[in-house]
Amino acid sequence: MFFLLLLALCSGFSAAIACPPLKGDIQFDNVFQLYPAYFVWDSTRCLIYASSIFNATVAVLDPYKSELLEIIKFPGMSHSGLEKSDKRLPGISLDVASSVLTVIIQADEFFLTGGNDVSGDNFVIRYDLNKKSILSEVNLTDTTRGQYGGFLDIEPGLDDDIFVNGAYPASILRISNDNKVSPYFVSKPTTPPRTYGFGGLARYGHLLITNDNPHHQLVKFDLGTHNIATPVVIPQTTYHNFSAGTSLRLPQKYRGNVLLQTESNVAQNITGVSVWSTADSWQTAEYHGLIDGRNDFDGFAPAISQVDVREIMGRIYSSILFYDNTVNPTMAGNRSNFMLRDISSKVDALLK
Repeated sequence: MFFLLLLALCSGFSAAIACPPLKGDIQFDNVFQLYPAYFVWDSTRCLIYASSIFNATVAVLDPYKSELLEIIKFPGMSHSGLEKSDKRLPGISLDVASSVLTVIIQADEFFLTGGNDVSGDNFVIRYDLNKKSILSEVNLTDTTRGQYGGFLDIEPGLDDDIFVNGAYPASILRISNDNKVSPYFVSKPTTPPRTYGFGGLARYGHLLITNDNPHHQLVKFDLGTHNIATPVVIPQTTYHNFSAGTSLRLPQKYRGNVLLQTESNVAQNITGVSVWSTADSWQTAEYHGLIDGRNDFDGFAPAISQVDVREIMGRIYSSILFYDNTVNPTMAGNRSNFMLRDISSKVDALLK
């Protein structure tokens, strides 16, 4: 309780709220093969943009009416859930001020091979929501030369640039505002077998935080030290030994002092959201616990993973991805009902 009160007193948070409040789970029914994974909130349009991962599209969702409004497609990459393709759309980012949506189109070869095959073209696309047109498209594989991949998520940088994290092995690419791609950090070796590396990114001021899964640690990079990308471990006062962390988020409601990580470990039967806080600007982190997501959804598929967790209108929502195509888990199954789960009270309970 003290931690929550301290946040409220110190934050001075008084951002104008244009959208109506939200509370409770958000259900989307009769949306065949949508499979929303990563998602972002548009506070100007009061809409959710969700990556329809198996179709390589973006779903435009109205959370108040629980409706699918539009599907954003990317020519030559998007496809139907029944069409065999190696293209999937995981990470998604939104610059609300400029109405620019940025997405990753990944090659899925890494998924079925545990990172041994990272071939295929991977793209980052910027899309203008006002003009409904593509602003830019860059091929990450021109830089990686197929030596590393499994790109999952996007995080805005300090200079109108963006960072993209790769999973096999751990890597981070920087894309400048003029679409020049450069390796920011690449772990060695890049040859197979490749270990699952960085699952997500979150920026706190000049610090870029990621989850170093092979070493079971939170690490940070100082973006202020140009051309020197050195991961520094963030000591945990209460240690959480994770190995399958994905998305990392710093919800605005906690002023960047609470870090949420989605994680799924089939071997350990773990699917949930882990919670850390800091009292010293991420010099150290205190682990508070894991919010178990295994019982949050009815009718489990043969496999699921907790994919993303985001703040929407001061509430914390999480998404679960179902792998119910048993023939090819990289393709959509036959599911039509999906949900974003409101876990706000569970997060706050851990922080008391």
